Amino acid sequence: MADQRQAELQAIHQAMLPRMEAIIAYLNAWPLDALPEAAQPLQYMPLSLTEIASAVDWFKQLSVP
Repeated sequence: MADQRQAELQAIHQAMLPRMEAIIAYLNAWPLDALPEAAQPLQYMPLSLTEIASAVDWFKQLSVP
């Protein structure tokens, strides 16, 4: 089960990483307090990627100390 969850995190990481530059460029078109409602979920993607990256790249496990 843990191996499957780690593989899922790796797949998400691999799918998101190449898109981060475009997502950040898109979000940078507005000040944070004027971000359109439709774009608000995108602001969480870079934050999610940093959480996933620590498990995938650094610790290579689900549980991050």
